[in-house]
Amino acid sequence: MGRGHVGRGDGQPAPQAGLGTDRRDVTALKALQGMIEDNDVQQPAAAGGAGAEAARLGGRRRSRELALQVLYQVDVTGEGDWEVAFELFCRHFEAPEPLKEFALRLMRGVRDHLEEIDVLIRAHSENWRLERMSRVDRNILRMAAYELLYCQDIPPRVTLNEAVDLGKRFGTEESGAFINGVLDNIYASHRRPEEGEGPEAS
Repeated sequence: MGRGHVGRGDGQPAPQAGLGTDRRDVTALKALQGMIEDNDVQQPAAAGGAGAEAARLGGRRRSRELALQVLYQVDVTGEGDWEVAFELFCRHFEAPEPLKEFALRLMRGVRDHLEEIDVLIRAHSENWRLERMSRVDRNILRMAAYELLYCQDIPPRVTLNEAVDLGKRFGTEESGAFINGVLDNIYASHRRPEEGEGPEAS
């Protein structure tokens, strides 16, 4: 699995975190900011049924994108007060209100469990160091790991699929497969007994 923006941890020379990594991160940053600025969010449907469920899932996808943007910004700037970073970002980009509740839940979850989550990602990303992953991949993994561990109301297959889609949209060509592999390992080692043999069981 050769990913140019990630350093090897197996003794082989690690690619330098130079302009290539920065440009990929900047491209992802602009795409995420553009989504928020365009208010690209599906409003909840008035009626129940499949339409309402689709709107809810679409809104959560946008909330994940908002949370990813804030996690990315905190990762870049080292901002200590994540709540302030969230509010400043939402005000600056006029993030739609329907996005904020779930995005804030994800951001707080990652913040409150960051050390545990990072240890988990390191343990299940064999030969790939957390510090040398792109910021986009790293924070998608953090967000999805929090969901898998602490959000029992979200089916694991939804978490995995959404994380892979985020990687494909905002990461590199190899981000989706990389994220899927790490999260599959995390899920397999932390699956609850009632969830059966795989994420599709939920």
